Amino acid sequence: MPNPHSDLVASALETVIALGLLFDKIRAGNGPIWTAYAILAKEGISPEAAQTLRAAVHGAAIDHLAGAVDVGYDHALRDARIYGEVPRLEAPDLFKPADLVKQQVALQLGIAEDIIELGASEDEVFGGENRAGVLDPLPIISSVAFWATRLAVAGYVLSMAATVGEEEFVRQAVAVIDNKTTETCLNVHGQIVGQDEDFTLTGTPQYASEMHAPPFHNGCRTSVAMIAKKYVDPEVTAGMRDDAIEQEKAPFVSSREGMAKYHVYGNKVRE
Repeated sequence: MPNPHSDLVASALETVIALGLLFDKIRAGNGPIWTAYAILAKEGISPEAAQTLRAAVHGAAIDHLAGAVDVGYDHALRDARIYGEVPRLEAPDLFKPADLVKQQVALQLGIAEDIIELGASEDEVFGGENRAGVLDPLPIISSVAFWATRLAVAGYVLSMAATVGEEEFVRQAVAVIDNKTTETCLNVHGQIVGQDEDFTLTGTPQYASEMHAPPFHNGCRTSVAMIAKKYVDPEVTAGMRDDAIEQEKAPFVSSREGMAKYHVYGNKVRE
């Protein structure tokens, strides 16, 4: 078969773009998480209202994280076709992360109730025009986005391991190249590591200097591609690194323009 490295990188970039679209849904001002907090701010805190908030956010988290797993599955299906293999999809656990998000909401509510007893103002609890309150949806949204990236990558890697195995494969970090790409993800773009190795991160922002898988920072859209060792093409990786360096000097017009370039590296342009 022709060397599929560039096709696999482009497939990972499709996942990165899909994650960006999912983030837009998670963060939407008219989405279920923002709406649930807005209703609580309007109605005030009561046992019933607190239960409604927990249930609404938990349900939204499950829906968004299920969408993230689907993104990972779609990635695995594309790559199974590239390798000419019958896909075997393996599901990561999305319910434990959703429960952790629910616990985070419960913690906010507990703190809010405590400070109300101490005489806190409404602005301290719900926030004002220029400041966040204790009951702030943004940390919850960030948590859901974190788990969305983690589960999309996990769904892909688990499924690919079941489909093609892991022993003869390496993982390559693939970042979207646009004007939102962080220094950390520009620097890690194209880095190749073994299945049991960590990616080395430089720049900002980052959760840690070494991490096994994305997300590497808050709002991270980076994914990975599983490349068979025999197909690793240094020219494709060099092209990815060149793109990251160019981005620091002159941003791409769009991430889809970047996706087409990966196929140029492999002498195959996909429509």
